[in-house]
Amino acid sequence: MRYYSIEFQNPNGGFPSGIPSVFTSHQQGIYNPACPEIEFDIANVFADAVITPTHLRIHNVPLDLVKKSRQYNGMNVTFKAGFKSAVPGLKAQLPLENPLQAGIIAQGVVQTCYGNWLGTDLVLDFIIWPNGSLGSSNTIRSFNTGTNSPEAYQFLWEKGSLTDAIQKTVADMGIKTVSGNINTALANPPKEPIRHYVTTFASFAKYIQANSVLWVEPPSQEKDGKGIYQPYLGVRMGFKGNELVLYDGTESVRTVELKYEEFIGQPTWVTDSGIVQSVHPLRNDIWLGYTIQYPKQTPTIVAPQYAPVLKEYNINESSAPLIVMQIRHVGKYRGATATSWCTYVNAGSAVRINPNNPNAGVPQSKVKTFGYEYTPTA
Repeated sequence: MRYYSIEFQNPNGGFPSGIPSVFTSHQQGIYNPACPEIEFDIANVFADAVITPTHLRIHNVPLDLVKKSRQYNGMNVTFKAGFKSAVPGLKAQLPLENPLQAGIIAQGVVQTCYGNWLGTDLVLDFIIWPNGSLGSSNTIRSFNTGTNSPEAYQFLWEKGSLTDAIQKTVADMGIKTVSGNINTALANPPKEPIRHYVTTFASFAKYIQANSVLWVEPPSQEKDGKGIYQPYLGVRMGFKGNELVLYDGTESVRTVELKYEEFIGQPTWVTDSGIVQSVHPLRNDIWLGYTIQYPKQTPTIVAPQYAPVLKEYNINESSAPLIVMQIRHVGKYRGATATSWCTYVNAGSAVRINPNNPNAGVPQSKVKTFGYEYTPTA
């Protein structure tokens, strides 16, 4: 049975009267066939690539709630989804009813909520960011909204680790928790203080990713003279709920083993540099930086534009796990297709190999994939 629970909380305490704080498909744990229809699109990607808000739409709401829609602005929201049994304690009737894969898929702050009238349908639309400052609508601090809103990100690294410096930089933006183990070369301060100023979080994430490569693995000229190569990909930032997670492939956070029955169609290679996309019934147990283990010899297809480049069609002949680079949850609660309640996962390797000389300096313990290599962790 498909399951969702959308819970709002006022960061200032209390809760406005006349608007519900919870929308759910399972009232007190029991499936409610009359629950509101919902639609959502949630993307969780590393911040140096792109930052997108979550869009949530709740259908069939009363007119009075549409009039009060603005009262949700600034609310904290926790979004849970997956598959659950219709009644608590009831043995799963279908293989997808796995309570271990049902839970939080997004947390954030409502930037704006607005009511809309579509034909005979009254709806509430929510724009949700993982952190309030990323989509700030506060005109005192910003003349615009969204990820390009000017905010002061003043980065200074002169003491402690890079993680400490990032923590201090984002603290004023309301991001209180920074976690993740990164390369030990970034545990000590630089010889000379490093300063940088940007006005958007995306720019800050791109700066850290690009420059951490230089701090750990300075570029070196290849012997064949064909270019400069760096195997380290740098420190990347992503959100898990309202927590900022740092990741550079140094440590495997968690490995999730996938089963054949958990796929919707064949995985597809979507780039020529080793990124594969797989689609699964909606689940919450896969996050950025996790590794995923595909079943051995899983058949795949290749996006047509890359078919001439890729000669192999299995996911990792050696069955090495791949790193999760992007997660996207898409839902339409009463949609009739399998992909109307699903999770898209993009995964690849965290370590580059030299495209000019793929065999140069590659230890035998490393496993090659399409244009990448991956060092298995214990």
